[in-house]
Amino acid sequence: MCHYLEAKHDADEHLKASGLIYPIVRPVALTNEQAIGKIFADVKVGHTKKSIPRVVVASVLAQSVTGEKTFNKTFEILGGTLPIKKALNNM
Repeated sequence: MCHYLEAKHDADEHLKASGLIYPIVRPVALTNEQAIGKIFADVKVGHTKKSIPRVVVASVLAQSVTGEKTFNKTFEILGGTLPIKKALNNM
């Protein structure tokens, strides 16, 4: 496992054990493409050769810290067909 993934795993586990309310968002490969603001989100997304624009990930992060449906959940995201808010409300 690469050092980044080990550090990310350790940080995620520490956050889970902290007692804080959290969402843990795991995007697939990041791109600099223009955002269409639509995603697919699930516990596991099967991300072979999938990607998501960085700006969309930023929007997901901002919305997931205020949306109760994502509290204390770990989920993956990739570019998809649902508006961000709707996808996160389906969590």
